[in-house]
Amino acid sequence: LSLMTANEDIAKEVGKVFNKICMEQVMEKTRHLLVSPKCMQNKIADLIDDEIKKVQNGKEGYIGLKFNSLTDKVLTEKLIEASQKGVDVFRIFDSLNWVENMKMPIETALKTGKIVEGTICYTGDITDPNETKYTLDYYVKKAKELESLGVHIFTIKDMAGLVKPYAAKKLISALKEELNIPVNLHTHDSTGNGVSTLLMASEAGLDIADCAIGSMSSMTSNPCMNSLVEALKGTERDTGLNPDELTELSQYYARIRPIYKQFESGMDAPNTEIYKYEIPGGQYSNLLA
Repeated sequence: LSLMTANEDIAKEVGKVFNKICMEQVMEKTRHLLVSPKCMQNKIADLIDDEIKKVQNGKEGYIGLKFNSLTDKVLTEKLIEASQKGVDVFRIFDSLNWVENMKMPIETALKTGKIVEGTICYTGDITDPNETKYTLDYYVKKAKELESLGVHIFTIKDMAGLVKPYAAKKLISALKEELNIPVNLHTHDSTGNGVSTLLMASEAGLDIADCAIGSMSSMTSNPCMNSLVEALKGTERDTGLNPDELTELSQYYARIRPIYKQFESGMDAPNTEIYKYEIPGGQYSNLLA
């Protein structure tokens, strides 16, 4: 059991917690560290309740949860309650792509009657002839496993922007040939090839592409929606979205974004070293913010 942190307050309490674990005891209270199961369950349930209240008051609610396994009765019931209050899409993944660990949350989400996305995290490079583990066959096999569980959409989750353009075309072509459900590609633009990757995926028949509005896009964010829409305009894959309306949205957020500038990562240009070190966009932001 290990934990890495640069926060001295957390580190001090981690030592105490580990000592208690060795003595088969559970600490009742800590100031800086939430200790499961004494603290986490109630805290997470409270946070879900907060989002439910937002939806009930006509505001936008969002719940993003990551579990090693969704076996807790209380939290399962809370997620079902959230679906009844307005959550329409569940994107379910395991950071190690362990499908067995995704079965219970998928089954729970399917029972709500809402849309369920079975998701596999992308790593490596399927176009690399030396790649032996994360190959094209690996991703297709995982996708078919998730489809067999009844998910409505299959999603490739590329948080580091590792899917290169020609890899995208190869991957999406294979998935479209093997699957009978829509395919979604979620990628980030840290490496600078985001729009090109989505264009090649589109050529291969991609059904859904996750993008960000122009002034909030690129770098550690998602590829630019405005650019993608313009690139596909007049083609067979024309999105039908109005570029002028997207520009209006982009200008609005361009006025808002400077308020939060101090919390950004400081990334001013793409970094292709990420292909080597595979740092997810969110992690890059957290490290530098």
